[in-house]
Amino acid sequence: MAVAAGVCETVVVVGGDNLLSPGLSAGISALADMHDDQFESPYGTFVVATWAMTATRYMRDFDVTEEDLAELAVALRQRAMDHPNAQMRTPLTVADVLNSPVVSSPLRRLNCAIVSDGACAVVVESLEKARDRRKHVRVLAGETAYGLPGGRVTDDFGPVGEPYSVRIGTAVSSRRALRVAGASLADVDLLLTYDPFSHVPLLFFEGLGYCDVGEGGALIRDGFLNRGVGATYNLHGGLHSYCHPGNAGGLFMTVEAFRQLVGEPLGRSAGRPKLGLVHGYGANKGVFTTTLLGAAA
Repeated sequence: MAVAAGVCETVVVVGGDNLLSPGLSAGISALADMHDDQFESPYGTFVVATWAMTATRYMRDFDVTEEDLAELAVALRQRAMDHPNAQMRTPLTVADVLNSPVVSSPLRRLNCAIVSDGACAVVVESLEKARDRRKHVRVLAGETAYGLPGGRVTDDFGPVGEPYSVRIGTAVSSRRALRVAGASLADVDLLLTYDPFSHVPLLFFEGLGYCDVGEGGALIRDGFLNRGVGATYNLHGGLHSYCHPGNAGGLFMTVEAFRQLVGEPLGRSAGRPKLGLVHGYGANKGVFTTTLLGAAA
């Protein structure tokens, strides 16, 4: 927006954090400290526990199984194994996931994003300036849905209220972005989303429209991740296996989309995609953002 308004000519967007090198206890403590001091902290809730509650509800309501979640984790690890910069490159099986320790039921260790050090950056310029660069992609749309439900934006978990705000907010922001770009979901041939826990991408897939409400598990069982746009999903390995240095984990999706759209992937290739969709969330289930990136004409 700053570039389009003429306020800036060149903007560098940087994200980075060191959650791993201080020691796992320090890194996990920093993540666990994300809660409301008055209503949540006294009861011992933490990030994984709140997401485990949504996972429990989702799995009960729609017959999603632990095997479905494990398949998602395995697919992301398979992608990471082909990426030279991925943190986790050891082969992974469904049995490995199902036998990994429970962190907060039903989420097991291998259903959770990893803890990492890392940083990345992107440069945003006007199309006129970008055309002088060796490689560039076009930002076709960037739409955000705030404060679902009830118009509230919060860093606390309790006030969100709606257990399926992930699906609802995704639907709102993605449809706005597609409308702004003059595109349809069928035009998207590169897909990246945040994947903090194994059930969350299933809700994203439902919100985006790749399946109906509650059919995320069936979508996985039907082989979505092995064909079509599903085969391009998080080709770097995502937060599950590539890296997750706090909030910077989301920006790595944009970097991966850029590499794929300019035809210079470091790991698996999506072929020659023309339109990439990058989707994430923030404010602990309260804010959802969709960016559409196009290959240079």
